[in-house]
Amino acid sequence: MSAPADVAASAAGEDQVAPLGSPAATSASAASSAAARARVVHGHKPSAMGSMDLSEESRDTVEVKDSDTWYPQFSPSATLGPAKKIDDDKKSGLSALLSSRMDRARFQERFLRPGSEEEAAANAAMALNSARAKAAEAAAREASAESLFNRSAKLGALLANRPDRRTLESHNVLKAPQGAGAGSKGKTTTTNAFAGMQAQLEASKRKDRLNALLAARPTLNELSKRGVLPTASASAAGAGADASEPRPAERLATAKSVLGDFILARPSAEQLVKQKIITDVGDLPGGLERHTRTQESVLEPALLERGSLAGGRQVVQVSLGFSHSLALDGQGRVHVFGSGANGRLGVGEGSFGEVAEPRELDAAAFGGEPVQAVDAGENHSLAVTRGGALFTWGTGAWGRLGLGDQDDAGVPKRVVFPKDTRIVRASAGAYHTLALSDKGELFAFGWNKNGRCGVGRTAHPSLLLLTPQRVAFFSTLSPASSIRSFEAGSGASFVVLADGRLFTWGQGALGATGHGEEADLWEPKQLELRDSEGKGVQVRGASVGAAHMLAVDAEGRLFAWGSNERFQTGVDQSASSPSPAPAAGSAAAASSASSPPPPAGVLSPRGGIVLTPTLVTLPGGALLSASSGAVESSAVFAAGKAHSLVVDASGAALFAFGAGARGVLGTGSEADVPLAARVEAAAFQGAKLKQVDTAWTHSAAVTDSGKLFVWGAKNNGRTGL
Repeated sequence: MSAPADVAASAAGEDQVAPLGSPAATSASAASSAAARARVVHGHKPSAMGSMDLSEESRDTVEVKDSDTWYPQFSPSATLGPAKKIDDDKKSGLSALLSSRMDRARFQERFLRPGSEEEAAANAAMALNSARAKAAEAAAREASAESLFNRSAKLGALLANRPDRRTLESHNVLKAPQGAGAGSKGKTTTTNAFAGMQAQLEASKRKDRLNALLAARPTLNELSKRGVLPTASASAAGAGADASEPRPAERLATAKSVLGDFILARPSAEQLVKQKIITDVGDLPGGLERHTRTQESVLEPALLERGSLAGGRQVVQVSLGFSHSLALDGQGRVHVFGSGANGRLGVGEGSFGEVAEPRELDAAAFGGEPVQAVDAGENHSLAVTRGGALFTWGTGAWGRLGLGDQDDAGVPKRVVFPKDTRIVRASAGAYHTLALSDKGELFAFGWNKNGRCGVGRTAHPSLLLLTPQRVAFFSTLSPASSIRSFEAGSGASFVVLADGRLFTWGQGALGATGHGEEADLWEPKQLELRDSEGKGVQVRGASVGAAHMLAVDAEGRLFAWGSNERFQTGVDQSASSPSPAPAAGSAAAASSASSPPPPAGVLSPRGGIVLTPTLVTLPGGALLSASSGAVESSAVFAAGKAHSLVVDASGAALFAFGAGARGVLGTGSEADVPLAARVEAAAFQGAKLKQVDTAWTHSAAVTDSGKLFVWGAKNNGRTGL
């Protein structure tokens, strides 16, 4: 840095001064200012602040006072701060000082220590360098913080959409795998954080799949097919190994063999807990509470006239959750019983215990209005009042209550919809909820994983819908048609329109959506049902279970598709084995392409899955109700966890098929029923059934006279008996 102006002038002679406004004067002024700032930092008065006229005739032009009050009071923060400026009064003081045009000797006498010009220049250089370094450091920190915040926000938005690996690689979150050459040394495919997150996610998925499989109480062959247990040859190989020092693979084979023998005995939930296969019933899909009562079951339908339903109270609707039940009487009053975990019974905040017999909820909980419909999800409940209000309560995780958060609710709380929206019907699934307004608008809220809410990926990239969102698909449908019935299931959903069209969407695993594959659908897609002649049919109603669906056409014929591992579709797959697809371009392929779909539906090569809608034959050729009324056609059949119940058109015959564990079929035993069989229940005494419902381990039916019958597992008080 150049020396201050007064030092330069001394070198050239005291009377040689650069003219005001010249480049030299300007440079000298800047340097002098720096020197002045340096003295301020070190506690000294400033040196010359700019170029001065040192002629004798101008020395006394302006009187310079000894007091410092007129002098600009500089401070390090004011002069050296990167974002600070000298304010107007300081600038005025500086102008007055420069205007004094005092000579060198007088300036030095008043403001400088003798011989300090060189020292001032050095101090000025050091001060300016330090100030610039600090300013650059502060700017770098600010830029780094802003960049980190922006990157974090973008990364959060990306991860909220649960992207696949290819998407993460395209955004440089993950690195694409590199070859094993010399240039690839030291490269990693993921960061440690993402590797840990991915490992936890995969472990969670494996645990969920194993829990779901064990909950279905599979056979030994099913466990072997899925690789949970070894095949007979693998077991034999393991048995012949040296027992003294078993290798890890042999130990695993032995453990699987022991597990197979244990599972083959169809253990209860308590036995699974005791053997530490599961920690508690909460590990099973949908279960959040421990079994606190004995594993007692009711194997046949039994009349429920206890608690608030005693005295001949007429029931018009029943709805069952994983471990709780709701009943609606003719006066619009709601009755609850079963497990109260997470507030799903709605009997009070903090009242999460069991209710062993029906208890009536206070009408004030619903604003004093009568209730016209109820529905129980796996772990939450809802009610629609006659005034068009929707109330939800129970488990709030994933936003399934639609209340704007994920908190549990121990009492019914009203869901807020757009102004002038009146709700007429609603359906509670496992993790999401659907609601229909009187204007025909369908709303969804909850967990949109696998697309189960039907709102698509683009309009709602977040998987959590904490408040009701419109399912826009049906408002733009052509030709337009009103919604006749709908239901939210465990992972999939459906809508039946008044013109007979059926739309499904959501989780496609095990063929649940019926479109011939297992891909997820993020928006509704029309599903065509065809009869034995390949002709399209009109759908009157449907029901969705854990991984299968049922539908009835305008003639009362029953169709089913999805998982059939426990015979829950009622489709006989024993006589049909799926053949491999013909090679492209072959004569067989051309013939297959030109022929209509087979009436038996499309079977998965894995077996145990029906990928497309398939006709189900009921004993004696029985048909279901095909009434034009939405309630009648949809209420006479129900798809449960791994079983199904249907009522014929007369209402006098109940048919069941699928898994019979815990007596859920009402046949008098826990045996599975591969094909539809009539439930011979003496308790019905010839009564006609107007509605049935079933869940995981218990079932219920309502007669035309308002009587409620229940059967299945009694634990947690879910049957109310």
